[in-house]
Amino acid sequence: MSRDNFVFHSALAPDAVIETLRRTTDTKREALFSFTRRGTRQIRSLIGTNAFILRRRRYLRGEGNDFTRRFYARISPESGGTRIEAYFDLPPFAIYFMRVWLTAMVLIGTFLFMTTLSDIVRGRHVTHHDIWLNFVAPPAIVLGGILLSKFDPFLRQLDEDYILQYVQEKLVARMVVAPPPRTGKFRWIRSLFEI
Repeated sequence: MSRDNFVFHSALAPDAVIETLRRTTDTKREALFSFTRRGTRQIRSLIGTNAFILRRRRYLRGEGNDFTRRFYARISPESGGTRIEAYFDLPPFAIYFMRVWLTAMVLIGTFLFMTTLSDIVRGRHVTHHDIWLNFVAPPAIVLGGILLSKFDPFLRQLDEDYILQYVQEKLVARMVVAPPPRTGKFRWIRSLFEI
């Protein structure tokens, strides 16, 4: 998956960056079954010693949505403050799950398609509903999964802009290196194969 890399320079020291994150975000608490929403802040975080992960809290689209991109950042001391190198990406579980799910759907769909096609060629009795289900449903499921993951940029842009604004305001950081703009007439076709 292609990433947009960001580099920030913060006027705060590395310890002050970590303390500011702890003070202004809700730290993520992992629980197997959680029916309550902990915290009231807009940003959730997972903070380490020299790295952190930020995610915007979602109220309407599901709090437990693992298919939202997160802001992964690594901090290091720099003259006059802190260097923050970051990027947005899906969590590893979501990437692997999507690959396994799409592979399983392709294999199951191929099997259903081939068995229905062989029944038609051999002249066996095949009902109209079986043909429809075996020819149309598996490709539609795979195409739907791919298109859903590619429709996500329209939904996530507001969250990513909010997180970037948060980093610049709360961590007193200015963007040193911005990602190149995404251009190209057929970029969306190439992005279908970047899962």
